[in-house]
Amino acid sequence: MVGMVGAGQLARMCAQAAIGLGVKFTVLAADAQESAAQVVPSTVIGNHDNVDDLLAFASDCDVITFDHEHVPTEH
Repeated sequence: MVGMVGAGQLARMCAQAAIGLGVKFTVLAADAQESAAQVVPSTVIGNHDNVDDLLAFASDCDVITFDHEHVPTEH
């Protein structure tokens, strides 16, 4: 499964492409109202700054990428 931290417009476009390719895709969204969270059924609600949320999200993913430039470097 491909996981994307963040659920903005880029994540939404990636989700649409993943579905077309038959790739399982999930996002870590801060809020259920974020763009990708509205269309990705496997959305996980959490905080990208919280290491426990990141680890829980990552545990279900084969690979992770980021939707935005706010990558937490201290984790």
